[in-house]
Amino acid sequence: MSESNRTNQESASNLVDLWIDRGVMVQASDLHFEPDAEGMSIRMRIDGMLHTVRKVNSELARQMILRLMVMANLQTHHVKNPQEGRAEFTSDRTGNKPLNLRISTFPTVWGTRAVVRFFHGLQQIPSLEKLGYNERVTGLLKDFAFQSQGMVLFAGPAGSGKTTAVYSLLHYIAGVRPGCSIISIEDPVEHSVDGITQVQIGQYAGGLTYQAALKSLLRQDPQVVAIGEVRDAETAQVILEAALTGHLLISTIHSPGIPGVVARMLDMNLPAYQLAGAITGIVAQRLVRRLCPACKIPTGNPEEPFMAAGCKKCFKTGYRGRFPVAQASYMTPSFREAVLAGHDSRKLQTALKEEGCESLKDDALRAVREGKTTMQQIQELLHTLE
Repeated sequence: MSESNRTNQESASNLVDLWIDRGVMVQASDLHFEPDAEGMSIRMRIDGMLHTVRKVNSELARQMILRLMVMANLQTHHVKNPQEGRAEFTSDRTGNKPLNLRISTFPTVWGTRAVVRFFHGLQQIPSLEKLGYNERVTGLLKDFAFQSQGMVLFAGPAGSGKTTAVYSLLHYIAGVRPGCSIISIEDPVEHSVDGITQVQIGQYAGGLTYQAALKSLLRQDPQVVAIGEVRDAETAQVILEAALTGHLLISTIHSPGIPGVVARMLDMNLPAYQLAGAITGIVAQRLVRRLCPACKIPTGNPEEPFMAAGCKKCFKTGYRGRFPVAQASYMTPSFREAVLAGHDSRKLQTALKEEGCESLKDDALRAVREGKTTMQQIQELLHTLE
């Protein structure tokens, strides 16, 4: 190996470690390595937004991608095929404890693209109060925790805080129901939670599936079972049966709102009468960027009392952290009647409104009035809810 090649490899290795370390520092969710005609852009996703942090030349880009592939035990000679693997990263910022990473690669016309997903271990599971829900939603979640059976679903797109909410609810249940048998089935296990038996499934657990794991674990005498995600009809059917036979099931589902959850599960050929009997409650949510408390500027407008500015604490963005806006409901009599009516989203929306269930739009606008965020940050959400 020539001296220049060795230097490039060392430089690439150092740069990869540097930007992973900085990702840990700023609590980035993802680190992107995106090839282009001039080399490669390195971008970080912080609070849901991508920021370009560095540009490198083509040769250094190639070496950095190889470094990432080696870290994840990927096949470096198969760069034309998409690949995915796991890696661990340790530094002073991780407390010299290994941080789990998922590294995926994908071929493009300019070279291999890679994305590193950080699985930041929570130093402490946030309490339900600290998640940032409004008081009504927080109260409903606490009520859900004491149910002996049924199904609680958190709905929203990817990256909407569903998994964190599930962890927080499980942590709350473990605290208020001592002696309760709680099991979670996850792909992957993202955070360790005291008092809960956690099971990992998927390709890194011998291909064990949600439905196979759940069928076996129901023989382990659980009272509360958390399932990472309702992905298909077979999993949904097993969850439904468990919820109707003396277990409290908690899970997540990709859906834009409460009516969408019902519609999707009906599309999985689940009987409406069973669904109406099994669902305890649904929380539909999105994450919204929070105004930086150190630099937000008063506007004098009661409908939007603060605007974003930007400072060192928020990386000049004007925002620091995110919080959920949500719509949540129990399975009330009118809600149950609407579910039994089948694919009638208008009737379901009417039932929710009659029960005093605020919409996602209502909660988002209230967050603006309370000075938590700005109209700019909720515009996309409002548009999708029109």
